[in-house]
Amino acid sequence: MIANVSCPRCRYSFQVDLPDQNRTYRTYCPKCRYEFDVGTPSYPAPPVPPPFTYPDEEYAKKQIMNAAYMRTRTDEMMSFSWILLPIIGYVAYLAVFMITLLSDMGFFVLGIMCFSMVGVMIVMSIIYFILYYKLINRRNEHFKRDMMLREGIIQFIHNRSYKTSRVYDVSADLGALQSIHAFARSEENEKSAVLWAILSLFVPFIGLYVMYFLTKDPGIHDSRQASFIRYASSALHKLGVTVQPSWKTIPQRSAILYVILSIFIPFFIIYWFYVVIKDLNNHFRSQWVFENSLVNALR
Repeated sequence: MIANVSCPRCRYSFQVDLPDQNRTYRTYCPKCRYEFDVGTPSYPAPPVPPPFTYPDEEYAKKQIMNAAYMRTRTDEMMSFSWILLPIIGYVAYLAVFMITLLSDMGFFVLGIMCFSMVGVMIVMSIIYFILYYKLINRRNEHFKRDMMLREGIIQFIHNRSYKTSRVYDVSADLGALQSIHAFARSEENEKSAVLWAILSLFVPFIGLYVMYFLTKDPGIHDSRQASFIRYASSALHKLGVTVQPSWKTIPQRSAILYVILSIFIPFFIIYWFYVVIKDLNNHFRSQWVFENSLVNALR
């Protein structure tokens, strides 16, 4: 085969005989005597892609198990006895205040009473700090644990659907699960427990805002988690994994109404603490029923 080539140095064109089109030959330019290779260049063969492998289902199962076992650290079932501490503090404060007003004491005794009142206020502030901190912290920790649990469930359903060739059957459920998880990731942000607990003591009405999101966030989270578990149970059933999807939702409370009532009725905050503690405790119990069923089904 006669091929037209061009010298890479001087650009002089000439013809070269190439007996084999699949080989390269050494030639030189008749004009400038520059030697170079001509012919079909040989390129290294492209790498062979590895055979398709299904995602690691065991890793997803392990993540679900870890998230379920983490609840002993994150899902704190708070006792209602915590509500007694603010009540005792209020009673002690009012008692010291009334004794100071009604008593006919000397300056020394009056000073002691005023000092006692300040001491009671300090103790109440410490109690409220601890209470706010514990409520915010368990909200944060539970939300983080649920994020890990949802990711494990989504990954497991995705993996199992490929292994069992049921991708089309669970595609609608899987899409709903991914959408719910995406909304949760964007909205259930962590709030600094220490910062908000301190601000609630020194900045007016910050405590009401803390109680506001402690009331609003668990209600939205509970409704979202109930929907997630319903879709997850449907997808898992199609993949041969039977779980108990029962869920007792917590009430959707009006946080704005509670703020207004607390402003005009200060002692209403005691009932509000009771509601915040009770709702999240009930949410934990409902979710644990599903988690126990899921863990037993995956063993």
